Amino acid sequence: MQNISQNPAGKKSEELLKILNEAPIGLLSFNSNWEIDFVNDNFLKFGILYQFTADSIVGLNLLEQNLFPGIDITDELSQLKDGFSFEKEIKNIVSPLRGVISLIIKGSPLFSDKIFNGGILLIEDLSVLSETKNFESAKYQYIRSIIRDTVTLLIIASESGDVKYADGKLLKLLLPKDYKATGLKLDDLFPVQTNELLKKSIELVQLTNNPIKVNFNLNVNNLEQSLECTLEPLPGKSAELKLISMLFKDLSESIKQQNRFKDEVKEFAYYQKINETINNALFAVDNEGAVIYWDKTCEKLFTLKSEEITGKFFGTKLKLFDQNYFNNITENLKKEKIWKVNLSVFGVGKEKEIYEAQFTRADENTILVLCSNITDRSNTESKLRNSLEKYLTLVNKASELICVLDTRGLITYTNNKFINALKFSEEEIFERNFKSLLEPRFLELHPFEIKNFDSPAPKQVELTLLSKRGKKINCLAEIIPFYSETRLHKGYYCFLTDITEKKEAENNLALFQSVFEAAIDGVAVVWDGNIQTANNSFAEIFGYTSGNELINKDLLDLVSNEDILKVAEYLRLKEKKKDAPGRFEFLGKRKDKSAFYTELSVASFEKEDKVYLVLVARDVTERKRAQKVIRDSEEKYRNLTENIDDFLYTFERIGNTLRPVFYTSAVEKITGYSQAEFLSDSRLMIKIIHPDDISELKKKLRTFIKSKLQASGEFEFRIINKHGNVVWIRNKTNLIRSSSGQIQKLYGLVSDITSRKRAEDELKKSTDNLVKLNETKDKFLSIVSHDLRTPFSSLLGFTDFLLNDEDLTEEEKKQYVRYIQESARSMLSLVNSLLDWTRLQTGRIRFEPQRYKASQIVESTINSLAGAAMQKRIKLSSSVDESHYIFVDKNLIAQVLNNLISNAIKFSNEKGMITISSGRSENPRFLEFSVKDTGIGIRPENLDKLFNVGAKFTTEGTAGEKGSGLGLSLVQEIINKHGGTIRVISEYGKGSDFRFTLPVASAEILLVDNNNTDRLLYSKIIKNITPNYNVEVVSNGSEALERVAESIPALIIIEHQLPEMSGYELASQILKSESGNKPSIIILSRKLDRNTIEEYSKLGIEYIFQKPVNLSSFKIAVEKSL
Repeated sequence: MQNISQNPAGKKSEELLKILNEAPIGLLSFNSNWEIDFVNDNFLKFGILYQFTADSIVGLNLLEQNLFPGIDITDELSQLKDGFSFEKEIKNIVSPLRGVISLIIKGSPLFSDKIFNGGILLIEDLSVLSETKNFESAKYQYIRSIIRDTVTLLIIASESGDVKYADGKLLKLLLPKDYKATGLKLDDLFPVQTNELLKKSIELVQLTNNPIKVNFNLNVNNLEQSLECTLEPLPGKSAELKLISMLFKDLSESIKQQNRFKDEVKEFAYYQKINETINNALFAVDNEGAVIYWDKTCEKLFTLKSEEITGKFFGTKLKLFDQNYFNNITENLKKEKIWKVNLSVFGVGKEKEIYEAQFTRADENTILVLCSNITDRSNTESKLRNSLEKYLTLVNKASELICVLDTRGLITYTNNKFINALKFSEEEIFERNFKSLLEPRFLELHPFEIKNFDSPAPKQVELTLLSKRGKKINCLAEIIPFYSETRLHKGYYCFLTDITEKKEAENNLALFQSVFEAAIDGVAVVWDGNIQTANNSFAEIFGYTSGNELINKDLLDLVSNEDILKVAEYLRLKEKKKDAPGRFEFLGKRKDKSAFYTELSVASFEKEDKVYLVLVARDVTERKRAQKVIRDSEEKYRNLTENIDDFLYTFERIGNTLRPVFYTSAVEKITGYSQAEFLSDSRLMIKIIHPDDISELKKKLRTFIKSKLQASGEFEFRIINKHGNVVWIRNKTNLIRSSSGQIQKLYGLVSDITSRKRAEDELKKSTDNLVKLNETKDKFLSIVSHDLRTPFSSLLGFTDFLLNDEDLTEEEKKQYVRYIQESARSMLSLVNSLLDWTRLQTGRIRFEPQRYKASQIVESTINSLAGAAMQKRIKLSSSVDESHYIFVDKNLIAQVLNNLISNAIKFSNEKGMITISSGRSENPRFLEFSVKDTGIGIRPENLDKLFNVGAKFTTEGTAGEKGSGLGLSLVQEIINKHGGTIRVISEYGKGSDFRFTLPVASAEILLVDNNNTDRLLYSKIIKNITPNYNVEVVSNGSEALERVAESIPALIIIEHQLPEMSGYELASQILKSESGNKPSIIILSRKLDRNTIEEYSKLGIEYIFQKPVNLSSFKIAVEKSL
């Protein structure tokens, strides 16, 4: 194996060495001195040689090393010297790398000239062998595939020439039908001459027992191949030679490379002689630019000897460029094979010469530089370039499309005009057949052959070209053949003039003429006031037969006398190109002198310094009549829509959706939103529908829209306007549907029915009240008949006794009189309560709420009842907050407190306690008051009877006091009239707590004025008049409504002329509020007319002032309003 790895004379091919090194078995070879000279990677991977590396094991004596711990194979190794191979199993060897393994060791000797030359050890893992027993064939095929893909040809043959094994890339060419060559002879694989050479070589190997190499050529499938065959003996179990290994290597490519190298050397020598002859300099540098070769021409050119520049950077030495510039050249050589640079060199005579330096790589470490003197060529090229630039400038600036064709009609040159016109790139147009640029339809009608232009005389022809983008280009082409000096036809010069615009102009002129004649409108051309031409339609409009009748006629002859000056001035302005409308109407005059309305559209153009007017005339008499009818209709419609409180709207289908296209201005009166807001948001009407109505309305609308038969509908629902108020509306809708039932247009009329709904509600309430009053009347009569009968019976009974019984003592008479007095008082109390209750029910009682301090009313009531409380030794106390002000009718609230406190005294035991208090309620606009006692309380089953007039619930007091049973019903009516509520909390045996709410009297006055100066002035005046009130100011109606919604002020002073909404609209909104409390309103405005004042008076507003105001009158009005 030493021969394989180290001895060049007997060295195996690199392919075979790689196969042995990577073979899936462990291989180890040793020489005749038992020294190890080779071990492959897999032998080390078994782990039994873990203490060695591949380098450290080579050279060790095999007999002195214990390769297999615990196992002695010395005897087996000794037998190898006698020519005996061996095979031995070794089980359960401990491998640090693979654990416990079992191996099979195979040993084979190597002999040279029957002299022991060492041997080979082969080891395999038995466990792997057993596991892969069924895959031996696959491994064999895998090894064969490696040999087949990497080795040209490998043959193992016997001494007699029998092929024992054959494989490799060449085998399938030598024996294509049978790739498995075992059992064949060499004669079957090679031609006779090659076989004779191989047989002689085998005999030589047998004789010498040494490897040999032979070279020969072999023709395989008509392809000559140069092969090298290495023959090596393969000894058997004895030293006798049994098999020959023949490894073939394809030398064809390497021989070609050698030949090419020889040719390159010859060529280099040849070029070197040429360089010296033509004075070209050739030198070589390394990657840093240091010179490593410098020829004689370089010495002559650059006046530097080889020893002066070798090893030095040539750029600096020759004063050409620096290291960075050279580095750029090396970078460019990575992309390009040759990089050219022009160098300026000053020769011996200090004259500047230009050399072209061509840099190219000889190999990865060497760069060749060839310098050629191009001074003359450069000067000539410069002159030619200047001439060519001038010529090309002329050609490219030419207005014609110029190209040059060869004799086949292929384009070899074009100017820029040609490229730009046809929109092809230079690459696309170069060598393109000129015929392919012609428009196909033109080519069908006008066959084109370039040979038809071979005659020396130039020919002109009209051609239609087609650009890359499909645009037609009409050209007048002049095609001229040109020849060489020897009169050889070289090609054609083509000069093409673009006549597309001219053609279009001709077509347009013809089209214009046909349109001019066929136009329905009358068309005429006028110069200097006279008609130059006119079509028949123009003549017919003015009552003439044809346009020819009007030629040279004065245009003003066609104008009615009253409009002649107007038309003359209009035409003058048009001729001077001054501002004048594009269309002009006047009263025309027909040939029969009848007048009619005419509309002129006028345009002008100049030709030969003359201004011509083009007139388009139309008879618009019928249109004027229709316009008048439409105007009248529109005026009626506008007056109608602008003077009704209802608003109209229209929706039209645009695309797939219905979009609003029209709203009348009244929409803002009803909804508070402008026309623009509704037009910009098609769903605004849906958005403002009252939440309680939206669900039911959607169902109705869905049914209405889906019905393909129903064209109109009417819907009543509530909306919430922009100011937050609820408005009832009636929406009448008409639909225009397509034949398929799809809605195309929608027309609607919306009316504000809030007043009607309010009236209906009032009517319903009145009806309910009448029913209730009727029931109350029946109950009242029942009460009167029952409750009044009892005291009358007592009165009549005791008076009969007094009148008829003369035996009565004085004491008995006094007792009977007292009974009569008590019955009379009871009857009087009952009658008073009934009268108060009925007055409240019928609304005949005066209700005049004002701002009062709550604690004062409470204290007054307590003082009036103090005597009654003292009789039962009951303590009366008040904790009503001194800062609480209420907006109430003082007398009615005093009656409420009197009834509640009297009841508390009545149903409290001696030494009881009654407390009156106040505090905030859940509704910030109300205060809650409490009358709490420590009396006997009320049974739970009687709580619902307290405020029911029909129940007339009453019981005796703790001291036998009696009542009418109407007091609490009266209290509830008064509280409700103030917008409040009353409730009771009672625990039988412990006392009762009557709680009721009353409206807060605001301490604020709201001033609404958009004028900054007036706001400042009148806020100070009001503050001086009412020092106990705060004055708040806002600038518009929207802000005022927001403030009122938060808390109702005691007084609102409003300017009439407000932005967004007028003072009248603001006052209407406030007074329409469903709140029980209506604030006082004073109008204070800069400008008021009588009608406006009347409108405010109709709203119930008493005080209306115009600025500047009389302060005395204003002060009285403010104080009375508060």
